Amino acid sequence: MAVYVSKSKPPPQRFPSWVLGGVLSLILIGFWALYLTFAPVPIARPPEAPVASAGPAASGELRVLVWRRVLPAEVIAGFEADTGMKVAVDRYETLDELQALTSGGALTYDLVLTSGIGLKRLADADLLSDLSPSRLVNAGNLDPAVTSHAAAYDPDNHFGVVAAWGTLGLTFDPAKIAARLPADTALDSWSLLLEAERLAKLADCGVQIVDTPRGAFPIALRYLGLSPASGAVEDTETATRLWEGVRPSIAKFTAADVVESLAVGDVCLALASSGDAYQARTMIAAAGRGPELRYVIPQEGTVAWFALFAIPKVAANPDGARKLIDYVLRPEVAARATNVTGFANAVAASGLYVKPEIKNDPALMPAVERLAEFIIETDLSPETGALRDRFWQLINTPQSAAPVPAEPAAPPPPADPAPEKPSP
Repeated sequence: MAVYVSKSKPPPQRFPSWVLGGVLSLILIGFWALYLTFAPVPIARPPEAPVASAGPAASGELRVLVWRRVLPAEVIAGFEADTGMKVAVDRYETLDELQALTSGGALTYDLVLTSGIGLKRLADADLLSDLSPSRLVNAGNLDPAVTSHAAAYDPDNHFGVVAAWGTLGLTFDPAKIAARLPADTALDSWSLLLEAERLAKLADCGVQIVDTPRGAFPIALRYLGLSPASGAVEDTETATRLWEGVRPSIAKFTAADVVESLAVGDVCLALASSGDAYQARTMIAAAGRGPELRYVIPQEGTVAWFALFAIPKVAANPDGARKLIDYVLRPEVAARATNVTGFANAVAASGLYVKPEIKNDPALMPAVERLAEFIIETDLSPETGALRDRFWQLINTPQSAAPVPAEPAAPPPPADPAPEKPSP
């Protein structure tokens, strides 16, 4: 039924628009607070630039997915020349990217070279075929002193073959460090990175760390004298506070461009892998100028990681995949990969062909006996992993999106400021 209002009467009184806007804002803020309180643990972020598919495989072509720079183009070219087989290579940087490929059903490769954690996740998802070393011609070249430590990812030795391994450490420009810190500063200690007052003095010359909670938390826990494998909430919170303390001085959280950043001098300190440091030095040597970089394994200990070959169940060319693995397990070929990337390999006899500047550097290529001292990079329980991931996302979120004060807050103004006198 229509209701008519006499024109002679004033219109009904309405709330002022600013009052209504304020009420709506409070309601939205309330819902947002509830979401933050009860929201589930965030899932891993998808890659910003997903790995492009190589497209349908050509007849006899071998399609390979490679983690970072572990398998260099020089080795691929040598394999193609040796066998006449064409190889199409895609590369990815992070576990998030690998997860995106797996979840999207795009893992249509004949061979995958992945981190140990990546291998375990693929195996747990039943995506890998049996790759027992006994099925490889050159499996006998593998060094048991190295491969035994990769059992954390593949206990029954069914799915993976170690291609390379390395450590996380500190890469820095000694000249820039010396210009900013006292001469007696310990350069072979995580304190160079994890003491907030010290790192703040290096912020102006650039600090970058690889974006990996599976490396960052064990390092912080070991530095604090706690178990790197601790799943206790209070230990995770303690390690988080340590990273939060240095967060304002860290410019970038990524491994994607750390080699270039070090080589051109954009950063003077980086938490990076042994191979990253060597590749940055190689770039500097090729350019004929640049910083003199040093790589150290801190005295408190560090994290060791492994890269392994695996053959997906969907592989269209598994025989070609095994041929490439066997090729890389030749001593001279394994050494060629090490000479380009700086990553240690698992072929014992390759040392004869490795460059002296790598072989004789105990930081770049530690004695295999030292693997027993290192923290093997692994996935912990789902609960601990999710907790660490959640805290790490809060730490590495750009400060513009989630500000973290770089300096103590300014003192508040006086409680009762004297009123200004009006101008005459």
